[in-house]
Amino acid sequence: MIKSYIKTILRFLWRRKFFASVNILCLTSALTALYVIGIYVHHEWSFDRHLMNSDRLYRVSMEVEIAGRSNKSPITVAPLGPTLKEQMPEVHRFTRTTYPFQRILQYRDKNHNVDRVVYADSNFFNLFSYEVHLGKRSNLLRDPHTVVLTRSGVDRIFGNENPMGKSVTLDGVTVLTVSGVIEDFPSNSHLDADAVVSLSTMFAESIFHEEMWTGGFNYYTYLELSSADAADPLRSKLESFADRTITPKFNDPNINTRLYLQPVTDIHLYSDSSAEIKPSGAIVDVLSFSGIGL
Repeated sequence: MIKSYIKTILRFLWRRKFFASVNILCLTSALTALYVIGIYVHHEWSFDRHLMNSDRLYRVSMEVEIAGRSNKSPITVAPLGPTLKEQMPEVHRFTRTTYPFQRILQYRDKNHNVDRVVYADSNFFNLFSYEVHLGKRSNLLRDPHTVVLTRSGVDRIFGNENPMGKSVTLDGVTVLTVSGVIEDFPSNSHLDADAVVSLSTMFAESIFHEEMWTGGFNYYTYLELSSADAADPLRSKLESFADRTITPKFNDPNINTRLYLQPVTDIHLYSDSSAEIKPSGAIVDVLSFSGIGL
């Protein structure tokens, strides 16, 4: 019976070749478009959701208002994270990183241009659970003058050599020891780097010290909260915290400061900041394509 139906369908299609070809082409195009839209939507929604405890990870943004003109940015000051951890029981731990810049890493007598070099706290890879290839996660950035490289960075600089414990020179000045190797940052991460240098190295060599409140806006500050329900209680405390702790540091009645919490999983689709490490997506586009796909 089934073979009879198939033969009937094939005869019908054979007699109407043009009609059948157009319909098959349209169906194939529609299914291909639906598949591509599905991949795009899934990828955009998946940003940073692969991280362990992603429901408890937040970034702090800081708004500074000077004489009525305000600027809100995810780039904050160094003492913010430590002070929030000290004063807010909702904060389990914090970490900081910097904007990536192109730097030069020298190994032996050869210079290598590295596109994205950042600094980060010693516990950075404990909050951000990117896959570690070589080294112990808790020790990766524990010591000053250490650097963690991605696998692609290791291939470019060291080739087939084992990089662990080897020394590289940053910009011809700072000698760093390779303390670990991680897999390349995934494409669905709002963070990206080729090399991560211990933040204690920066504090040891920079004019921007760790206690500077009124300058040195260089750091992205991330919090891991004590529970998934701790965000709202913490938000309710941030305004008074800024008024009590940050604004007085400027010693200027025309300056006010505010703090905002943003879930890490919302950064890619909902941030409108020009200071993001990677170009942001747009929730409107994702919703529009989702509607088209449906």
